Parts: sequence; structure tokens; C-alpha cells
Amino acid sequence: MNLSLVILVISLFFGTYSTSYAYIDPITGSLLVQGIIAVVLAGVAGVKRIRTAIIGFFVSLFKKNVKK
Repeated sequence: MNLSLVILVISLFFGTYSTSYAYIDPITGSLLVQGIIAVVLAGVAGVKRIRTAIIGFFVSLFKKNVKK
């Protein structure tokens, strides 16, 4: 997908707005907070896993091969 098209769609989505008279009840608010927390923690876990894999690759690459 073209990056300029994605930027255009996002800018149109957030650039055109109208007044909304909406109510977010406590259950919906807590669901949104849980979703945000889950996304952040999943991102942290993913970065940690990738970091561990990269470090393991370089450790095995530069490890001395000792024959007995």
C-alpha cells in the first residue's frame, strides 16, 4: 500500500470531524483502557523477544568454537 495514500486517508479521517454528543459509560471506558494496556504490553513483549533473538544471534556468531 502506498504510504501517501495511507497518510491521506488518516488525515481525512481525523481532519473531518463534527460535533458528537456521545456518552462513554464506565464499562466502555474500562474496555478501552484494557485494550490500550494490552497493546502496549504486547509491543513490549514483542520488542523484548526480537531483542533477545538478535542478541542470541550475535552471541552465537562470535562465540569461539572450542574443540576438545
